[in-house]
Amino acid sequence: MTHKPGAPDPALVIQKVFEILGGREAFDRATDESVKTFDAAWERDTDRIGRVLRAHLAIEHFLTKNIEAANPRLGSIEDARLTFAQKVELADRDDRIVSVLLPGIRRLNQVRNRIAHKLQVDITTQDRDVFLSVAIFKESRNQGCTQLGKGSSAPLDVLEDFAHFAAGLLHSATSATGAAFRQAFASVELLQQPIAEDSSGLCDVAADSETLPQAHDADHSRG
Repeated sequence: MTHKPGAPDPALVIQKVFEILGGREAFDRATDESVKTFDAAWERDTDRIGRVLRAHLAIEHFLTKNIEAANPRLGSIEDARLTFAQKVELADRDDRIVSVLLPGIRRLNQVRNRIAHKLQVDITTQDRDVFLSVAIFKESRNQGCTQLGKGSSAPLDVLEDFAHFAAGLLHSATSATGAAFRQAFASVELLQQPIAEDSSGLCDVAADSETLPQAHDADHSRG
C-alpha cells in the first residue's frame, strides 16, 4: 500500500490498533459499539429537529434582510458572518414590528442552541409561553389567522407557528407594505395597550408569511 513519504504506514497503524485493543475480534466489538452510539445520535428525533432548524433558518433569513434594509450603509450582513445572537443585537429596537418580536426570536435561538448541545428537541411549556407572550402573535392565533399550528397548543407547534408568523412580519417590514403596518401599529397602539376586539386585519399579516419555503407537504400531519 502506498502512502505519503514521512507519513505512518496505514497498514501498520491498523495492525497496531488491533494489537492495542487485544486482537481483531476485540476491534470489531469496539467498532460495533461506536457505530451504534453514532447511529443513535444520528437518527434521534430527526423530524422534530428539522422543524426547529427550519424555523430558526427562516427567522434568521428575514431578520438579516430586515437589518440590511434598515441599515443600507452596513453592506452585506451575510458577508460579515455574524452569529444569530449578534444579528438580534443589530435589530432596530425603534422599529415597532421588530421590537415586539424580539422576545420570541431570542427564545427560538435558545431552543436551537439546546438542540446543538443535546441532539434532541426539548421544548417546554415555558418556551411556548414566551412565544405566546408576543401579544400580536397570540391574538392572531386566537383569530385563526396563523397558517401552521391551526390552534394547537403543543410547544413545538407554537414555536413553528411563531417562526412562520414572525418571518412573514419581518418580511413585510422590508416590503412596500411595511410603512402601512407601522402606521397601523402606531394608530391602534397594539404594542402598548390591550388588543382591540376587532382584530380581523391581523389575518393579512399571516398571509405575508406564505413567502416562506415549505419543507413539508401541505397535508403533512403533526404527531
